Amino acid sequence: MIRPVRYRDLAAIGSIHRVSHAIRDEWQTGAAPRAWPSTHGTLLSSMLPARTVHTYVSEEGGQIYGFLQIRPRPSRDKWDIIRLVATVDRPADVWTKLLEFACVAVGNRGAGKLFANVQDDADELQIFRRIGFYRFTAERSLSLALPGSAPFPPLPSNLRPAESRDSFALLQLYASIAPRNVQQAEGVTARDWALPTSRLAGLLNRVGLAQDSPQTVWNFVAEEGGHLFGWFRLRRLDGRARLTFLLRPDKRDRMPDLCSFLIGAARAIQPGGLSVSVRDYQQELIPVFTDAGFEDDGCYLLLVKHIAVQVMERRLAPVLTRA
Repeated sequence: MIRPVRYRDLAAIGSIHRVSHAIRDEWQTGAAPRAWPSTHGTLLSSMLPARTVHTYVSEEGGQIYGFLQIRPRPSRDKWDIIRLVATVDRPADVWTKLLEFACVAVGNRGAGKLFANVQDDADELQIFRRIGFYRFTAERSLSLALPGSAPFPPLPSNLRPAESRDSFALLQLYASIAPRNVQQAEGVTARDWALPTSRLAGLLNRVGLAQDSPQTVWNFVAEEGGHLFGWFRLRRLDGRARLTFLLRPDKRDRMPDLCSFLIGAARAIQPGGLSVSVRDYQQELIPVFTDAGFEDDGCYLLLVKHIAVQVMERRLAPVLTRA
């Protein structure tokens, strides 16, 4: 049986996590959260849109054999699998059941796509493929240690904080850089570039009902002649800063200076470390990061599964009217 996690499950989940992590019977993305319990099923989450991490456990005979964590993206019609953990005796069977359950669960919530990123040589890659996930691109994960904090550096002349009005321009920038198959797999819209500007975003983030807030995410755009040629997002997560970016190929020469600023900003925002994932269609920028001191953490395949969503059939019914 697979069911939502309960607070009384935390001791068993912690034990499974320690054992599986020690012998590598755990799969997780680079952005896995620390906290296992979700607010699924509580009064607060039933009143507000669910934006937190959802955790489900696999239980048989009163014993927990594994758990799964999934999380919606801001657009809510796309979800990410962020962690799979199973016991040592039959991890493949537990992973398969949990993944199949995740596909049904997100479909019932109206999601059309489920994403995961898996290391290119991982054994569990075959399990994802059997269930219907397919690769749409790959990325190289890099990390840099950032000991000590520093004041926020001055912005370069061609860089400014992103604004709400930039959403459509960023969508056009993404469309000009990402290959067509990546665009089709991700289904990005202008809403995906929206900034967390709500006054309640900070409160919702602290209670686990929103992923981002102005205190956890910093967005910058590079602009020249009124046109955007780059976008950079720094997100504070689990004691580290994470960088996501887009850069037009003809502006590669600007990246070293921009990278220096981003490293300084990350040190001011979240001392400890900075990680970045460089997708294969922007792999020519990897030397910029390695020259800045980043270390290679491996290659990951980005996978997606399309979920069939049930919709109500519309029918015309005759209506009697008086002549």
